[in-house]
Amino acid sequence: MPENESRQDIARTISRLVLQLYRQRRSYMNTKLADSGLKGPMYMLLTTLDHAPGSSQDFMAQHIGIDKSGIARAARELEKLGYIRREIDEDNRRQYRMYLTEKGSEQLPVIRGYLSEWGRMLTKGLGEQQVLEVISLMEHMSKNAEQ
Repeated sequence: MPENESRQDIARTISRLVLQLYRQRRSYMNTKLADSGLKGPMYMLLTTLDHAPGSSQDFMAQHIGIDKSGIARAARELEKLGYIRREIDEDNRRQYRMYLTEKGSEQLPVIRGYLSEWGRMLTKGLGEQQVLEVISLMEHMSKNAEQ
């Protein structure tokens, strides 16, 4: 097999596996958080707001890697559910700043518990060095993809 075909197969396999893991995590978290009304990227917004209160929807889109309209939909739903509050940005009246409510803050330990459980499931049978190597390789490939 010529080198470029082999590289294409490798790239296809890596892309397929990354997408498969993404979908599996989404399904896992949707199932675990179903009773709370959280679905899709909503839990990611909550955990990000814990570290970066007052974030804009633009920041969230960049940080989480979801388009702005997806962030806006998730934010509206989170606000309806009482997990966040949105305030119009004083410097840019077309932009919202988002903050966790008490209800949103109370949900964080639950979310983190499920994420830890997912991480343990994902790395079961791998040693610490193997896990660190996988992370390092994925970060390297991500940087390569940005070029």
